[in-house]
Amino acid sequence: MSIPRAERALIRLEQLAREERAAIAAEDVGMLCHVCTLLPDAEAKLEAAGVDGIAGIGERLAEIRSAHEASETFLTKRMADTMEALRQFGGVRRTMRGYGAPSRQNTGRVSSEV
Repeated sequence: MSIPRAERALIRLEQLAREERAAIAAEDVGMLCHVCTLLPDAEAKLEAAGVDGIAGIGERLAEIRSAHEASETFLTKRMADTMEALRQFGGVRRTMRGYGAPSRQNTGRVSSEV
């Protein structure tokens, strides 16, 4: 007996939700972004197949949605952390310039100074 298309599509989304949670647990932003690129296709397949007659569909979709929300929260926090680190780096760079330290901007030219 073969699995109906809708059930197969839902199983795929559940698998991706588990992978989202695993990437969050491992703090693996790259993997999480990769999983997120797979979601639209999986969601489109489920939508095309329809969800009528799938047992426990509400709970299963709620669990998938929960994983998406956890991903969004994780990525938002990581972006805020990155913004803060960049802000601090900018402050350090300005302070160094204030003390006469040379700027390390890449001009595209090779220097012969040693």
